[in-house]
Amino acid sequence: MNPTILIVDDCADIARIIAHYLESASFRTITAANGLEARRRLEVTTPDCIVLDLMMPGMGGAELLHGLRADPATSGIPVILVSARVGHYGTHF
Repeated sequence: MNPTILIVDDCADIARIIAHYLESASFRTITAANGLEARRRLEVTTPDCIVLDLMMPGMGGAELLHGLRADPATSGIPVILVSARVGHYGTHF
């Protein structure tokens, strides 16, 4: 089975673009519009990787990432952080 990637982004257009490119490279994709939806997806599937937007309403990417790292069931999943924000975030991730 092809590796599965969970895409978490509140912008549906960006999530679609990321999914398109990943699927064209033979990855299976699942999307979530925010951190809470991502947590629900993670209750039923364990992706091979997560592409995570940092800036989302509600549970943002940083909060979700901290929760993922604190949970033994998800702490080993690789996470790629993405953001449209320009600037320096520091090292608090």
